Amino acid sequence: MQANTPLRRARTGLVATLATAGAALLVACGGGGSLVERFDAQRLFVFGDETNVIVTGSSSSRNGLRYTVNTRNTDGVTVNCLDNPIWIQQLGRELGIGFSGCPLPVAEEASPRGVILATANSGVADLEAKVNTFLAGTTVATGDLATVYTGQNDLIALYGTLSTAAQATAAEATARELGNRVARQINRLATADVRVLFGTLPNLDLTPWGRSRTSSAFNPQTVLRSLTEAFNTGLRATVINDGRLIGLVDIGDRVGLLADRPGNLGSGGNATVAACTPALPDCYNTTLIGGATETNHLWASDRHFGVTAHDIVGLRAINRVRTNPF
Repeated sequence: MQANTPLRRARTGLVATLATAGAALLVACGGGGSLVERFDAQRLFVFGDETNVIVTGSSSSRNGLRYTVNTRNTDGVTVNCLDNPIWIQQLGRELGIGFSGCPLPVAEEASPRGVILATANSGVADLEAKVNTFLAGTTVATGDLATVYTGQNDLIALYGTLSTAAQATAAEATARELGNRVARQINRLATADVRVLFGTLPNLDLTPWGRSRTSSAFNPQTVLRSLTEAFNTGLRATVINDGRLIGLVDIGDRVGLLADRPGNLGSGGNATVAACTPALPDCYNTTLIGGATETNHLWASDRHFGVTAHDIVGLRAINRVRTNPF
């Protein structure tokens, strides 16, 4: 179990404060305002891109890495995968569910009931393939919960095809259809009686990658924001509006609030520069840029969440699974 260190206590307090302050932004996906029966999740299936990945099948020194800021165990070699948990780990721990790549202590769970089907550097097409395989080969049972968060890599690739203002405008329809496609997979899972939590994307112009884009043909930051908003619009408009089946985790809004208020990241809070020097997932709290800590940068890399962003998103996911009438 994680030690309740001063840093972790401070971070927990910060995250709780931010979550309370932003509660008004949590929009129910068809849910009511009354108290609901607590959902007893039995299995957790994770779909999406590298934001949701725990490294497995690698060397013993890399197993357990996540695409954020990692820490090592006291041996100085292996990954302390329960420290700095990514959002799906936080959700899983609340539900008493761990993953094979990072099991919970045996006292909390005898055998991991979480399954990560997410893939690094993947996108919407991979989600479609994974859902096909899942529905064809899995017997859905009461208490099955899935998370879906993907699409950012697709938007980055889409942006890379643009060279004129006209192309940038036309690309919004493509981005919206990408959101539609993600929603269709969410709906397929829900129709199969899996409860689903899904996340919106943060505006790409807020990432260090997005901030560094330049073009003589159009304003890159405006285009990136428009593409992200189009994707999220397609996603939210197409998903089944039934809070008994599906819950929205407003990841885009949460990250946007932190980007607007970097002081909430703590001393030296930074929402514009990546904290890590090596490429993810091989980033540790010992490999950060000057002035960076595990928690005071919104971004671990030029496009991936830092520790505090995962904390905020994890809390929102927990809130949703506890308030939706699943």
